Order: sequence, then C-alpha cells, then structure tokens
Amino acid sequence: MYRAIIADDEEKARNLILTLGKWEALGIEVVDQCADGEEAWDSIMRLRPDIAITDIRMPAHDGLELARLAGEAGIETRFIIISGYRHFEYAYTALKYSVTDYLLKPIDEDNLNAALGKIIASLRDAQAQRRESADYARLLEKKVERARGELLEALGAGTWQNDDLASFNAEYGASFDTGVYRALLLNTSQSMLHGESFPFGRQLEDILRTVFIGWCRHFVIPDPRGFFIFVNYSPPNADRLGKALSALIGKTRALGDIYGSFSVAVGVGDPVPSLARLPESFAAALLHEAAKQALGWDKAVFALPTTLAKPEAPPLTAQMLRELDGALDTLDGGRVDEWFARWAENDLAGMPGARALWEAREALAERLAVLGAPEPSRRELAIEAGRALDIGKMREALHEAYSRTLRERLEERNQAEGRPIRLAKQYIQRHYASPLTLEDVAGHVGFSPAYFSTLFKKGAGQSFGDYLIQTRLSQAKTLLKETDRAVDEIAGQVGYMDSKYFRKLFKKTTGMKPSEYRKLYW
Repeated sequence: MYRAIIADDEEKARNLILTLGKWEALGIEVVDQCADGEEAWDSIMRLRPDIAITDIRMPAHDGLELARLAGEAGIETRFIIISGYRHFEYAYTALKYSVTDYLLKPIDEDNLNAALGKIIASLRDAQAQRRESADYARLLEKKVERARGELLEALGAGTWQNDDLASFNAEYGASFDTGVYRALLLNTSQSMLHGESFPFGRQLEDILRTVFIGWCRHFVIPDPRGFFIFVNYSPPNADRLGKALSALIGKTRALGDIYGSFSVAVGVGDPVPSLARLPESFAAALLHEAAKQALGWDKAVFALPTTLAKPEAPPLTAQMLRELDGALDTLDGGRVDEWFARWAENDLAGMPGARALWEAREALAERLAVLGAPEPSRRELAIEAGRALDIGKMREALHEAYSRTLRERLEERNQAEGRPIRLAKQYIQRHYASPLTLEDVAGHVGFSPAYFSTLFKKGAGQSFGDYLIQTRLSQAKTLLKETDRAVDEIAGQVGYMDSKYFRKLFKKTTGMKPSEYRKLYW
C-alpha cells in the first residue's frame, strides 16, 4: 500500500477529499490528516508519505512551501496542491517545486482520482527503475568481484599483463591515476575475522578511508590469506604511507574491544611505477607478510632485515622430506614426532629466512596429500599455520595437523582391517549350531583359510577355534540357566553332536560339569 496524508485548515475540505478518493482501489492508505502547515511538515518528516494532498494556503507553511522543504530535505513525497485561486503564478511555482498536480476548488472527484492515479503510476515506474538499477549494480558488483579474484590469480601465477590504466580502473572498479602503485597484504591472528559474511571487512574499509583520505586511492580484495590492499598515490606522498599504516594497525587492533584481542600484520610490497610491474610488488607483499612470525606481529614490514633476507638453503632438505614421507607411508606417528623435533633443533641452530619459512609452511601443508588430505584442507592448513603468532606456534600447528591426520588414517585402516573380523564373528554367531569349520568362515569373508586364521587371531585376540568354543559354550550356559532341557539336547543345539565331548569340553573350560553349573541357578 502507498501512504498519503491530507493537509487543509478546513475540516470540511479534509473530509471531502477523504470521501472522494478511491483509496482502496488505488492501493492507497491515508495515514494522517493535518489542520495546518506545521502539523503537515511534522507528519511528512515523521511518516515520509508517498503522497501529500495539501491546500495551497495554510497557517505556518503553505502547500508550496511544504513541497520546497521536502525537496530540500531529500524526501521524495509527491504533492497535489489544491487552491481556490485561478492564478497562473501559483501553478508555475508548483511546477517549479516538482508538484505532481494542481487542482482547483471545488474539488472534482474525477480530477482528484486522475491525479492520484498519475502519481501511483509514477511511483510504480520509479520503483521498477530502482529495482532495475539495484539489479544492475549487483551484477556490476559481482563482475568486479570476479575480476578482482582473477587479478590475485594472475599476479600470483605471473600471468599479469595489463598496463592500461583506463581498462584497469574499469575492470576492477578502481579510480587509480598515474604515480606509484603498491600491493599490501593485511592479515590477523584471528581466522574468524576473515569469514566472508563477517563485518570486519567493512570496518577495515572504513578505517582505510580515514587513513588514506585525500592522498591515496585504494581498493581491497578479501582472500583466505588476508586482505589484499592495492594502493596508488603520487610520488610526493610516499613518506605518508608508513604513518598511515601505523594508524591502520592501531585502529584495526582497537576493534579488539568488539571481537576480542587479536594481532595484525601488514606486508608492504615494493613501490612500482607502472601497472605492468604490479606482480613484483605483489610477490614482495606476500614475502614481507610471511616474516611476521620471525619479526613479530603488529607492524608493517616494508623490507626484510639482512638476517631474514639472506639467500639460504631451505630448512627442509630433500633428505628430510624423504624421511618424512617414509614415516607417513608406514603411518608411524612416533617417527613423525621425532621428525618435527629435529626440524625445531635445526631452526634453533640458525634463524631461517622469511622465504624459507614461507616455503616450509607451504611444502608441509602440501605434503599432507601423502595421507590423502584433500586440497582445500591442505590450503586451509597453510593459511592457519600462517596466522600462528611465531615460528614455534607455526611448527606446532603443522605438527598437530600431521598427528591428527595420522590418527584419522590409522582409525580408517583399523576399521578396514577389522571389517573381515566383524563379518566372521557375525557369521559364527548366526551359524554356531551348525558343523562350522575354519574353511567355511574364511570362504564367507573372502580369504584363504591360512591367511584368515592369522588375520582372525591378530584382530580378535584369540584363534578361530577358541572363539567358536567360547560362542557355543556361552549359548550353552544360557540354555542351562534358563531352560530345563536335557544336557544332551543342549549339546546338539550349540553344535556338538557328541554329548560326551561337549560335557568334557564344558568341564575343562568352566571347571564344572553342565549339571553342576545348572544347580547354581536352579
């Protein structure tokens, strides 16, 4: 329903308008009636009606003044002005203030409803246009979002080629100009903040606008690895970036009052003079961000100190990785624990470089493929290990992931190995009263008798023969306790055709004759 107010200082005029309007048929609800211009303006500000039918002359504010005030306040109310004066200047002024219609007293029913119908048609057209504009804006936003995701892929894969500023801005929704370009990577120690629907990203955008306003253009791409921020500024403003990023980190950490304490790190890519060299800045931002576990969080890293920038041998040699693979192949958790302890000892002998740390993290996350971990899980592990507060915590996160996955695989293997035993026991429980042999049960589960015999003893903790005897005698005890059947009959019912053998076996196993056992319960 559309909403309307009626404003006239004469009650009879208000009632007449209320009577003449085909409100229900037009889909209009009259939500207020006002006796003067002051009441009408209060109603317009409070209710934001779609339609206002007002007399041109009223105390406090006349109809034309109401239309002017609403327009200046950005209130999109459509006005129908009613007047008893046939003066062209009134109609001219009404048109000036975008009044939809101008009616003369006495009010004619057809003219009133025609004016209302014209407004309803206009409102529907405007709503359709807004929906169409909103749909287009959403499609454009989705297109830019996809393009920005592809930008990260191209920069990471080294396939980036765009050096045209106009097409760059159009494709990625940017407003860059000539000057300096840089890639930044902001990460936090709290993975919750990086959720797609989490409000942290919007708050980060607000902070960026405050620290970059007036001198630095930017746009942000959320990613599981963190928030990639691409900036552009003129060379004279280069010295402002450090102070701006310090403010960014401080303002971002202040959100800890809302989300709980967390740390922030920013890897700052090298400045490049052209879009064509953006991959260089992107790679440096990744590397500088990875140094946080050696240098500490809550700072922006513009360059690596000599101790972390050195070209060094990777901390995980090919020999070490082969040893890890051997432990994984045999699902040997003890050897995996020893391997991680040795890696820690190697790191203590000399601080690894930032690139080595990053490569070790990526390599170990990828190595979980040996244990069958899917690619999304491996990628998530690398990202979460990268959020650890220091090198030791990173190593612990990787170690825990390996131990957890090993446990899962051992459980799967045990279940797989235990399945034939479970099937065999189920078969014995159903057929113990029959003349049952090892060959019968082995054939049922699909193994040779010799292999099944070994497998059963290993999995069940006793031989096939002992388990069969245990099952039969257990059932015999139940029958002795709960029935008055003869011992010979019970022997046959549990699979022993020779009752003498049954009696001998029962006494050997329980230490008493079947009849003596029964007397314990009768």
